[in-house]
Amino acid sequence: MFASLLAEVLMSWLVDWLPSWSAALPWLALTGAVICFIAGMLGCVLPYPGHAVLLAGCALWSYGRGAPDPAVWCWVVLVVLAILGSFADTLFALAGARKFGCSRAAFWGSAIGMIIGMFFFPIGLVAGPFVGAFVGEWFVERRSVKDSAISGTGALVGMLIGTGAKFVVAGIMLLLFFMS
Repeated sequence: MFASLLAEVLMSWLVDWLPSWSAALPWLALTGAVICFIAGMLGCVLPYPGHAVLLAGCALWSYGRGAPDPAVWCWVVLVVLAILGSFADTLFALAGARKFGCSRAAFWGSAIGMIIGMFFFPIGLVAGPFVGAFVGEWFVERRSVKDSAISGTGALVGMLIGTGAKFVVAGIMLLLFFMS
């Protein structure tokens, strides 16, 4: 409801500004929604908030169709899922590192490695958590290379599971939106 109201206000401003485009605005909104859906799914892998882009796509689709909005509860659930989905890979990577028995230094090293890894796309996204956990174990905790590699592997496995979870959350968001 709020999202379509915001989209309606923005679109009415565009209609006033560009009166000859008013007939094309629903088609532009639907085209923008499809682009947002594709970009949102790509955001499950790439380092930008794909779930927020999916949410914007839902608002554009709702406006472009001119159909009644989904219920308020649906929008609330979509926002909560977007927030949870945005942090899934980080949370799973940290949980994976913990599950494989890493120390506190490796845990924080994995988190720092993930953040730094975003700047070295695409290899940094995969290597960041592993290298961060490895460095935390090896240099800070003075553990063996084998133990450090196990902690790094746990962080990497957790991050990969988290990326899969992001896809699942994105799919649930789209399914919930189109079913309501």
